[in-house]
Amino acid sequence: MQDVLAAQNRWGLLLVFQAMDAAGKDGTIKHVMSGVNPQGVQVTSFKAPSTEDRTTDFLWRTMKHFPERGDIGTMLILT
Repeated sequence: MQDVLAAQNRWGLLLVFQAMDAAGKDGTIKHVMSGVNPQGVQVTSFKAPSTEDRTTDFLWRTMKHFPERGDIGTMLILT
């Protein structure tokens, strides 16, 4: 399915994991993404929000990290 996603170059897939530190996000991502080619996946981690981030919408800081068409993006957000 990942090859079809890349070949069509029409859609991107975004997976967002938000939880407290040590809540098992890394293990869940390893399990879910075990059958996926890592070359087509972009992983972005977010720590505590900055002062600028707090003045904007909650997911504002993630928008510049959205996956391109045909790619898969994974975001880890610590709360």
